[in-house]
Amino acid sequence: VDTHIRGDCYRTLFIGRLSDCTTEDTLANLFSAYGTIERLRLVRCTVTGESKRYAFVEYKHHSDCTRALSVGISL
Repeated sequence: VDTHIRGDCYRTLFIGRLSDCTTEDTLANLFSAYGTIERLRLVRCTVTGESKRYAFVEYKHHSDCTRALSVGISL
């Protein structure tokens, strides 16, 4: 078990195949429509700072995560 991992897997969405232009603000604006976001992380290269084109969105409530998942958002 990795002790550095934070969050609840039942309230977290994995978002993949993102555009290079996608930012944290873009994701927050889109996914906050489905509920309160507890934590959002756009994964970036530690050397260059460029997006690795995937992210994690953790909602405050499981029901918000389920709602966002059921919509089938496309970026």
